[in-house]
Amino acid sequence: MAGAHEDLIVYRAAERRCERISQHGIWIGIADDIQAETQDESFTLLPGDVLVLYTDGLIEARNAMNEEFGVERIEQLVSGRASAPVREIYESLLAAVRAWTPVQQDDITMIVLRRRD
Repeated sequence: MAGAHEDLIVYRAAERRCERISQHGIWIGIADDIQAETQDESFTLLPGDVLVLYTDGLIEARNAMNEEFGVERIEQLVSGRASAPVREIYESLLAAVRAWTPVQQDDITMIVLRRRD
């Protein structure tokens, strides 16, 4: 992986918990040449692990009390639905954030995937 923006969330199936993986470097598009600012890093997904990638529109979505949706809600939802098909995890996250925020003010983009055996 390379880049910098939001943490990656990995549900570790063997440990039954979520892990946050921070990214380092420069945001894509901020400079003409990001080669010197980009750090290639790696991580491993084991069989059954679920990876969630998302934009800040998901975690910064605000409710009527001006509270952000936050990373913790993503982790709770993913942990509670980790054995479900990834499509269901994705749809649950999207439904939860839509119920959380009365007005969507930013893009919400997500990718949810699972490593199979």
